[in-house]
Amino acid sequence: MTLTVTILIIAAVVAGYTDWRTRRIPNWLTAGMAGYGIVFHASRAGWEGVLASLSGLAVGLGLLLIPYLLRGLGAGDVKFLAAVGSIVGVTGVLVVFVAASALGAVLGIVALSRRQKMERAETEGPASVSIPYGVALSFGTLVLTGVLAAWWGRA
Repeated sequence: MTLTVTILIIAAVVAGYTDWRTRRIPNWLTAGMAGYGIVFHASRAGWEGVLASLSGLAVGLGLLLIPYLLRGLGAGDVKFLAAVGSIVGVTGVLVVFVAASALGAVLGIVALSRRQKMERAETEGPASVSIPYGVALSFGTLVLTGVLAAWWGRA
């Protein structure tokens, strides 16, 4: 297993756990990941690597920017996907986004079900239920790292 896959796995576990427990993803984690991604790609491919890393970061940011602006997601979710993009590039961040969207849909269904049960139990009005989307993003990252590890293992 490469250092990059190990970093992605550890970062995904930390982000998922902290988002589940606190509904926050730490800035030190996302900034460290983004910095690692840019330096890693720069060391391997020079300015082209920096451009590839920044492209992945920008796509990751862009994929969640509108949901963030509509108050559907927190800034930590956006920064985490952007940081993942800086490491895995444009194609990789799209894979993470698709896998996270699938789990996010499941989490949303569970949250809506819980909300309906809470509303039936209370007569005061609609209940608020939040979804820790960082958990879904972490899942997507782990799916991608599993694919990368398997691919590198065959190479």
